Amino acid sequence: MGDVVVRAAVGGDFGRLGELFVRAELGGPSMAATLELVQARLGGAAFVAEAEGRLLGASAAVAFGSSGWVGGVAVVPERRGAGLGTALTGAAVDWLRRAGAACVSLHATDLGRPVYERLGFAAQGRWLFLSAHAPARTPSTPPPGVRAGRPGDLRAVLALDLAATGEDRGRLLRTLWNGGLPVAEGACLPVAGGAGFLVAEAAGGRLSGFHAPRPTGAAGGATVASDPGAGAALLAAWQQPGERATAVLPEANPDGRRALEALGYQVARATTLMRQGQGPACRPEQVFSGFNLFWG
Repeated sequence: MGDVVVRAAVGGDFGRLGELFVRAELGGPSMAATLELVQARLGGAAFVAEAEGRLLGASAAVAFGSSGWVGGVAVVPERRGAGLGTALTGAAVDWLRRAGAACVSLHATDLGRPVYERLGFAAQGRWLFLSAHAPARTPSTPPPGVRAGRPGDLRAVLALDLAATGEDRGRLLRTLWNGGLPVAEGACLPVAGGAGFLVAEAAGGRLSGFHAPRPTGAAGGATVASDPGAGAALLAAWQQPGERATAVLPEANPDGRRALEALGYQVARATTLMRQGQGPACRPEQVFSGFNLFWG
């Protein structure tokens, strides 16, 4: 790699990463904002490759209990093929192993997959990226059983998410529940909260699903439900017609795909979910949309 140094990202880097991600065709400023959130609020780490003051690549890592994720791996086109992607991924994986992650996961494009295979990652299924180029179709009234989150719903939301993903994403969800304010692990549940959350309420008041907004403020977010009816209702409820909308979900959830297609979405591309180590016991059929193609 010659004169290139891979180092931990610092505050001043994030404002420059937007252009890098645009050139690398990996989300642009929204991905830069995701990396900043990972490091500043979720206890994760971001890395950059730099030469003579110029940023050439980036990566990031975030841990949810013993499960770790690598994302935001990007290299500017003219420096690809020189080992930068491998070095940036390695920095993120090393950080996660030191943090105690037993399993490391990532979403691989066709371009990146050979890099990850050389690092010992194995394919574990696919995720779909869907988009609605025209305004998404939405019901004229909220679907029955869907309402805004209330302070007392948080415990049930955390339990639903753990059952679906097999991961302890409590810090992320509590941060979003509090409107984006960081929450320390082990902190008491907030007295108020639920900003932007929707829940599906079954008979007897039991929660059967939830929708959490994306941490960067973009439209969409994570939709988790224990049954297809609740998942479809929540997907319909968070649509906001107007600009182009996107959603990601496991290919192993055909009910979620059909519900999104009924709203006007079409599959634009797919990524391969790859892992080092044994993945968590999860239920992908309960994930109707993910936050992003970083940690799903």
